[in-house]
Amino acid sequence: FMLVLLLSFIIAAGLLGYMIGTIPPSQSCGPYRVYSNQTGAVMFNVVTNTVQNWPTEARDVFEFLGTVGFFIPVVILLVLLMYYYWLRGQGYKKTEELLQEQLKMEGRDKKYLLDRVNEVLTQNADLLS
Repeated sequence: FMLVLLLSFIIAAGLLGYMIGTIPPSQSCGPYRVYSNQTGAVMFNVVTNTVQNWPTEARDVFEFLGTVGFFIPVVILLVLLMYYYWLRGQGYKKTEELLQEQLKMEGRDKKYLLDRVNEVLTQNADLLS
């Protein structure tokens, strides 16, 4: 399940990045029509121009978030978290199997003890009569 979530996240992020990087802004309407007059303008230009107007610290942080040096560790962290939760799930499954087996053994022990009690009671009843 976690692998499906990770793959769907990567696919959605990839498609979003592709659309932002290749689709030109609308020429007829919308807040970004000013950029449609530029040759080769795409939606990413709007984002870049907006970020250029930010304070220096915020711009540096945003630019760092877009680098490979940030992306690769995040992907590795996501894969490690997915592996960790998979291991926890396997551990829970094993614990469940052990508890099921213990529950069955408790039932067998209870049945055995009740049979022994009934046997002793019948022997005592035979001795008394």
